[in-house]
Amino acid sequence: MAAKKKKPSSPLLSERHEAALEEYEKGIRLLQQKDYSKAALRFRAVIEEYPNEAALGDRARTYLRVAEGESAGRQPLTQSKDPEQSYEVGVYLLNDGQFKEALRHLERAAEHRGNDEGVLIALASAQLQSGDRAAAVSTIDRLLEVQPEARYRVRLMSDFQSLGDDESFRQRVLDA
Repeated sequence: MAAKKKKPSSPLLSERHEAALEEYEKGIRLLQQKDYSKAALRFRAVIEEYPNEAALGDRARTYLRVAEGESAGRQPLTQSKDPEQSYEVGVYLLNDGQFKEALRHLERAAEHRGNDEGVLIALASAQLQSGDRAAAVSTIDRLLEVQPEARYRVRLMSDFQSLGDDESFRQRVLDA
């Protein structure tokens, strides 16, 4: 009897399986790069677009939970007792429209970094947005005493356009 030749045992992967695997691998790479929101999108795509890939879908669900958990844990910092983080928290709150709370954090940052241009500009903006024009002008004066070259930055910022009618501001920033 002649022995029958066996066909190679490594079956070709279907194009759909390869596409699902590629999507899954992209998700893993993004997860390793700590880009959790994009990784979650890739894992969801594996689950939704390739429902016949059960084993890969199960692994994608596991990593999706990890990515979503990490994303939820990385919400912006809105409170801090650390003076070093007060500036970042204050700027975030200022950009979010929470002017009074931003002012509190930026005042604290100014206590620790009183000559820092970024801190003083953000503080003046928060003061102005909170309705305290005199404090904002005073803070800008303080900034210009320690860093006169900051006048150009202040002049270009839309945050301070409403101070154009203030004589002290005009003399120190616009007419200088």
